[in-house]
Amino acid sequence: MDTPTWLAKTPFRRHGDYYLTSYKNESKNEWSITAQKANGATVGEAQFVSVRDYNEENPYGVTVGLKGWDVKVDAAHQRKGIATAMYRYAGDVFRLPTQAGSFQTPDGEAFWKSKLLGGLGVAGQWMRVPGRR
Repeated sequence: MDTPTWLAKTPFRRHGDYYLTSYKNESKNEWSITAQKANGATVGEAQFVSVRDYNEENPYGVTVGLKGWDVKVDAAHQRKGIATAMYRYAGDVFRLPTQAGSFQTPDGEAFWKSKLLGGLGVAGQWMRVPGRR
């Protein structure tokens, strides 16, 4: 399958029939991943907020990870690994570990329970970036 022309100048990752793209504006605490079909139709979005560590050396805090804030996949595209791919892509492209949000829908809870069984983590625990400790 050829790369869609609308992706010509955008970094992306393929996930089956889907394309994942990223957006980051750290000063505004905006971190997001979008999943789209080849025709450009959005089928999933993951918004993240930074998890910051404050200490004497960093009184303004330093970003140590990302927490899912608003993660959704259209019903017709659920159970295809899109949410997992968005979390993993966020970890790779932003070079930060990710974790579940504090408030979850029943689908979100089921998603993270499946990740626990798969060894990737659960709410409050980090989904690690490959190659980093």
